[in-house]
Amino acid sequence: AAIAAGTTFAVRTDYGYLLEIGFPTNRPSSTGRVAFLPFDPDLIIHSAPQAMENSETGQRIRLKRSPYASSFTERLRGILVFEGSDEEAAFEIDAPVFSHPPAAPSDPRRPRKSLNPTLP
Repeated sequence: AAIAAGTTFAVRTDYGYLLEIGFPTNRPSSTGRVAFLPFDPDLIIHSAPQAMENSETGQRIRLKRSPYASSFTERLRGILVFEGSDEEAAFEIDAPVFSHPPAAPSDPRRPRKSLNPTLP
């Protein structure tokens, strides 16, 4: 299954990437292991932990950049796999990579927090 465009993006960080995922309503429960498998094998360190965290827009995963990557990529493309949960599932990811989190629609009732832990 593919995740809707515009709901998923990544931000460059000191350690690599912060992948923000806006899941559809039928997202599987994440009781098992979650893994992002990029189409470019030299992009991230595959053995580094990839824990799913809650965020304001859905879920996020921290991805450690590989020392073999010559530069940061402009898009993260790959497969997000849920293993060992009640139902195994895979989602195709095609996310633009930003140097700073994209601006969220303004909502005067709720202040915007940065998605990048290195930014205020």
